[in-house]
Amino acid sequence: MTSSNRYAEWLSKLVQIPSVNPTQVGPHSGPPGEAAIAAQLVNWFQQFGAKVYTENVHPNRPNVYGVWSGQRDRWIAIDVHTDTVGVEQMDEDRFSGRIADGRVYGRGAVDTKASLGVILALLESMHEQGVTPQANIVVAATADEENGAQSAPIFARWLQKQNIPLSQLIIAEPTLCCPVYGHKGGIRFEFTVSGQASHSSNAASRSNCCHRRSPFDISA
Repeated sequence: MTSSNRYAEWLSKLVQIPSVNPTQVGPHSGPPGEAAIAAQLVNWFQQFGAKVYTENVHPNRPNVYGVWSGQRDRWIAIDVHTDTVGVEQMDEDRFSGRIADGRVYGRGAVDTKASLGVILALLESMHEQGVTPQANIVVAATADEENGAQSAPIFARWLQKQNIPLSQLIIAEPTLCCPVYGHKGGIRFEFTVSGQASHSSNAASRSNCCHRRSPFDISA
């Protein structure tokens, strides 16, 4: 069994690798984009026995796919994004990965390096114990979620090219630590939003954009 300390250690490692989306960089962002964390994930996935593929979403900003063969024909995929929002409003804990009082501090410690840290800890434990998963597993570490989410359709097309028929897809986004279930389908509607825009990472931020009506499309 993997200990909570190991989860925290993996998360700390990930937080210490800056991966701010290039659309939100500033003086304190470090090297922008996902190249550094993607390179580490290629190495870690290979160490844990995966066949690894990379695919650029933008130049030098790749998706990383790790594939582990299972005991059955069933396929499960986990999609977790590697970019984060900006850090300019944060203090010295931006990329510290500090572990204190049962918490890990730094950008991405929730969204979504926490999920990625859990995944890496479990993969490491499975590899050390020689465990072969029941189903085939694809871990997709995807780029550019925080601005347009262009990596998702690229990942979907890659699955089609590889002729991988997914039985289940897990999106490792924080949802108050409770699973949210969905099925394939679509809905289209129009809505009106009034107010001031903000991101959960910076509640004090404000935007001049106040009122807009536009079509909205959700496909799952």
